[in-house]
Amino acid sequence: MGVRAGRYDRVSGVPTSRRLGAPVSHTLGTVLVVDDDDSLRAALESALPVFGYRTLCAATPESACSLLSTEPVDAVLLDIHLPTMSGPALRKIALRRWPELAGRIAFMTGVAVETNVRAQAELGGCPILRKPFTVRELTSWLDGAVRAPQSVDPRPRTRQYQRHLFGRGGALTAEALPQGL
Repeated sequence: MGVRAGRYDRVSGVPTSRRLGAPVSHTLGTVLVVDDDDSLRAALESALPVFGYRTLCAATPESACSLLSTEPVDAVLLDIHLPTMSGPALRKIALRRWPELAGRIAFMTGVAVETNVRAQAELGGCPILRKPFTVRELTSWLDGAVRAPQSVDPRPRTRQYQRHLFGRGGALTAEALPQGL
């Protein structure tokens, strides 16, 4: 196997110092992977620790919101097409509740991207990773997202507003979703 630029394996794109599959001893940050594809979640859950990222996985928007409520997250990889709501709708809800995630969410998709979704992603600084993406593309985005300064939404979030979005128990409610998303 050849090595690209002396650092990356030509076939896998994995840094040669980490090809043995052992996770690094330090954590660069925590990544939440939200995708209904079991095999992709499992692959990312296995691969990202090799590059120094702690990985949390969710198959549904509801489980993603539950994890975001209980775990500190530095970046989110979000599938555009999820079972109960669209990825852009979940992104909008997540940013309302966790504004510190602004600039730290990337969409993943294996299908052609609709114009309005692309426009929304570009306006919000949200890149789109086309499946299948390379390890280098993913870690390049993650490295930038995790190191980016956090932006905080200056709008106050009242308890009443949070109850409207997430219900009294903290669970996401369908009634809170914007129409048309």
